[in-house]
Amino acid sequence: MFTIFNLFELIGAFAGLAGGVALGHRWLGWVGVVFGGAFGFFAGRILGRVPYAISSEVLKRDLLRCDVATLRARLDRDYYIAHLIIAHLVVRGEPIESFRSYVSELLGSDCPERRRFGEQILRIWPETAPPPASSPDSTPTGARV
Repeated sequence: MFTIFNLFELIGAFAGLAGGVALGHRWLGWVGVVFGGAFGFFAGRILGRVPYAISSEVLKRDLLRCDVATLRARLDRDYYIAHLIIAHLVVRGEPIESFRSYVSELLGSDCPERRRFGEQILRIWPETAPPPASSPDSTPTGARV
């Protein structure tokens, strides 16, 4: 999945490359183009990661400041970060099994985005999988009919 943060990193890398080539050529000629371009590319790539680092820290700080009731209320509204909210709730002592109904709702949703995020939660937290439904027609293994 290509996000805006990947775009920032890509733009930073190529802006750094262009700036490094220009400055390297001005100061050291063709040798400066090679070294300036390489240095500029990597420096720009690192600087392009700064927006992601800032936004992830802001989100983490916001989740740490919320109490348990607020985090549970945010599950329905912010389903796209539900895996992070569940992680914070589990760290605070909430049982992982208490999220089975929520994951079942996501998986059974009409919205494909909600289903996709429900599948993501299942990959990260397999314990949240709803128990398999037993059909009335099934008989136990080895049972005689």
